[in-house]
Amino acid sequence: MFKALRSFLIFIIMSVLICIDDAVEIISKPLVFCLRKGADMNPKFEEIIVKTGQRFHFANTPLPNEKAIQYAAEAFVCFTMVGTAIVYQGSRSRERRDKELLEYLNQERWRKEQEVFKETKQKLVEENKKLD
Repeated sequence: MFKALRSFLIFIIMSVLICIDDAVEIISKPLVFCLRKGADMNPKFEEIIVKTGQRFHFANTPLPNEKAIQYAAEAFVCFTMVGTAIVYQGSRSRERRDKELLEYLNQERWRKEQEVFKETKQKLVEENKKLD
């Protein structure tokens, strides 16, 4: 049973990874086009992009320029997606902390109002006793 469950989980994880890889490739296609266009206009920019793409290629063989530009675009998309996820998670946790703080402040305000109410009531009772 555990082998079947393990195989199923591996299948699900691999499916998700393949979907993410396909999404990165689809999202990076317009970026690849823009990078190629910019590389055609400026040789220094092409050199920077090709070096970046080759840095993300983990084999020791040199890459053709087209493939290096594609790797650079995919790396840019991946880093953007990860950065966006980090910022989103940070904003969610900050939102949760703010909500907890607001709840705490409301409780303190209610407690303080109750104290003031009790003190005022006690003073009124004492004044009424003095008048009687």
